Amino acid sequence: MPLSQCVLLSLIQQLGCDLSKTVMQKLLYLNEALLVVQLSDEDVARHLPGILEAIRENLEQHVAALSNSNASPMAAKLHQQVVAMLTQRHRGPAPPALHEHQQ
Repeated sequence: MPLSQCVLLSLIQQLGCDLSKTVMQKLLYLNEALLVVQLSDEDVARHLPGILEAIRENLEQHVAALSNSNASPMAAKLHQQVVAMLTQRHRGPAPPALHEHQQ
């Protein structure tokens, strides 16, 4: 059973708020969650920008700490994804690759 968009949104927020422990696992789950979150959902559209901004800031704060770990490439990829989603919000609907999980 798929997660509701509100639960997914909460999961994204919780995973992104503390990147000091189990970083690689959190980054992998964040990546997957961001691929399936529906940007057209009203609740998501209302709350996701603030959550993404907090994740972006948190990733930037942890870049130095992650630079010597296996998580560094994943953190960079996730940072790019978050920035793209924030930018896309100002331009209009996101392209399918950013919000649909490819199976």
